[in-house]
Amino acid sequence: MTVTQIMDIWPIAMYLSANDIQNRRSNSGAVDITLPQKIYSIGTAVQRIYDADSTDDTLPQTARYLYALCGKYGLQASVVTQTAGSVSPATPNVPVVPYQFIVAASGNLINAGESSVTISAFIGFNLLFARNGIPQSTVNTEPSYYSWDKETGLFTISPGAILGELFQIYAI
Repeated sequence: MTVTQIMDIWPIAMYLSANDIQNRRSNSGAVDITLPQKIYSIGTAVQRIYDADSTDDTLPQTARYLYALCGKYGLQASVVTQTAGSVSPATPNVPVVPYQFIVAASGNLINAGESSVTISAFIGFNLLFARNGIPQSTVNTEPSYYSWDKETGLFTISPGAILGELFQIYAI
C-alpha cells in the first residue's frame, strides 16, 4: 500500500473505529476508546510530513505504522475506497479530537512564547480552552484570555504560551 493510499484511508478508518466504539459501548464490550484519537494524531502527522516534503525518508515507515494502527478498520476503509472510487471530502459526524499538550520550546501546536495559531481542524466549531486545567474566558479585560474566530480558525491567547503550561483545546 502506498503512502497516498494510506492517507486516503486513515480518515475512514478513524470514522469506522469511532462507530465501532460507540456500538461496543452500547453492548458493554471491551474496546480501546482512544484508537480514533491515535489514528487522527498519526494521520495528521503523516499528512503534515507529506505536505512539507513528499520525499521525506521517514514518511513510508510512518505511513506503514499508521496503516498498522488502523488495523481491521484500515482494511475495511481500503475496500470502501477501491469499490467506491473516492470518498467525499465532507466531514464525518465524528467528534473532533482535542489538542492536549504541555507547552514546550518546539513541536507543539503552540510553542513557548507564541500567542496565535490557525487551527483548521476546528473551523466551524466553537472552542473551549483550558490553561493549566482552568477554563479560560474570552473577556479581554482579564489577565488571561483567548479569542477564537471559527470562520478562519485563528486562535489567539494572552499572555503568550509559557514553557511547561498544560493546554487543552476542545472543539465543541
